[in-house]
Amino acid sequence: MVRLQFARDAALSGKKQITSLYGVPSDWTDVPLDFQALDPDYPDGQAAWAAIQTNRSLAILDGSVAPQQFVSINAAFSASVGDILYFQNTILAVSHVKVIGILYERFVNGVFVGWDTVRMDFGVNYPLFFYFKVAPGQDSTAVSHDLERTFVMYQMVTFDTHAIIQEVMQVVVGIFNLLEAYLALGLIVGIAGLGVITMRNVVERRTETGALRALGFRRSTVLRSYLFELSFIALTGILLGDILGIAISYDLFLHFFAGQAAFIIPWDKLLIVSLIAFVGAVVATASPAIRASRIPPAEALRTFE
Repeated sequence: MVRLQFARDAALSGKKQITSLYGVPSDWTDVPLDFQALDPDYPDGQAAWAAIQTNRSLAILDGSVAPQQFVSINAAFSASVGDILYFQNTILAVSHVKVIGILYERFVNGVFVGWDTVRMDFGVNYPLFFYFKVAPGQDSTAVSHDLERTFVMYQMVTFDTHAIIQEVMQVVVGIFNLLEAYLALGLIVGIAGLGVITMRNVVERRTETGALRALGFRRSTVLRSYLFELSFIALTGILLGDILGIAISYDLFLHFFAGQAAFIIPWDKLLIVSLIAFVGAVVATASPAIRASRIPPAEALRTFE
């Protein structure tokens, strides 16, 4: 690994970017790093890793150089497949590399080249950076601490990528849980509001209800009419909410995540939440509807001065 400056032109003028140059060993054949962009001249990632070993003018970049919708770890350094990057070696000769691939990997920022590049241009004959694959069933955090204790004389510093990802995911999940809590609170307030509106509706239609009872309509008929009306309002609101929610989610997907993931609608969860909202709305409005159906006709038709 070597720290150096990269430029966009052979004269090394203009803005430069300081980053790391990583020499990939030739025996590193099974590379567990996926590509988000790859030169069409190479059929797969393994072919690209093999190409940088045989051609010193080729390189692979980490994922932080790709433009991001939200935040970029290394926003000052952006690049794409096909770009040419120039740098100086130890004898101040200008060399260049062509970008043939961009990884998803963001924890290790830098330019990946063949081992011969760092050996011949910078005289690096020994590795300074290692990737460790933890054996199945082993705790990555414990392995990380064991490595630091074992190689403390070499001042080894380890980074547990699995633990870092878990921490990031906990933060993301916590934010989404908070949003779900706010949405659930809004749903409860909406159901309570529907109950209040139903109570006002019963009071305002007291005379109409008494007239229906006086004409011979049964209590069950009046109750069903109220429940049918309230169920229609609740189902309409739930259906509109589901459609608008799916439409907004799909719009966000197109703007921020298109090409990175598939748009999937969790129909089972959506149906469960919709059912809970409908049952809650019916329960909140059932009591006023039942009381309205039980009002005696004479009392309902009585006028107050």
